[in-house]
Amino acid sequence: MEELWKAVKTLHDAGYVHGDIRRPNIMITTEGLKLIDFDWCGEVGTAKYPADIFMDPVRNGWHHGVSRGGLIERNTTNTCSTV
Repeated sequence: MEELWKAVKTLHDAGYVHGDIRRPNIMITTEGLKLIDFDWCGEVGTAKYPADIFMDPVRNGWHHGVSRGGLIERNTTNTCSTV
């Protein structure tokens, strides 16, 4: 998990957020961990979740801050939705 938080910190330090950190978007390679799927990544303060996001919390495991068309915010508690 330490590698994951380093990757997230790198994004945050550059002024970006990643709105979809889940197991399918984390690759483990021989070189280490890699975040993929940057469709929901963008600049802090402007990046938003899709307006048509499927909001079933049981099936998707979204955390409480996710909403249709809502701003993607930094997660500073070191918790992800389904990691």
